[in-house]
Amino acid sequence: MKIVDKSVDEMLFENLALGDVFKFNSNIFMKVSNLHDGDPNAYDLTKNRLTDITENAIVRYVPSELILHGNDWNDLLPS
Repeated sequence: MKIVDKSVDEMLFENLALGDVFKFNSNIFMKVSNLHDGDPNAYDLTKNRLTDITENAIVRYVPSELILHGNDWNDLLPS
């Protein structure tokens, strides 16, 4: 297996769009809110929990694609 880190330049957390994936302190997150009042604004994909990131935190944007599927995923694929 080969793992390739495709994270890009550093940027401020507040400049990310909702749904953007980013790295911070070696963990991978998704921005879920624009709030900065201590409420959760990011989902930690590494630890599977909501957390809060300060608006001026320096993060590394990660180009990503989210693909959702349910239990019947195989039923949708051509035979």
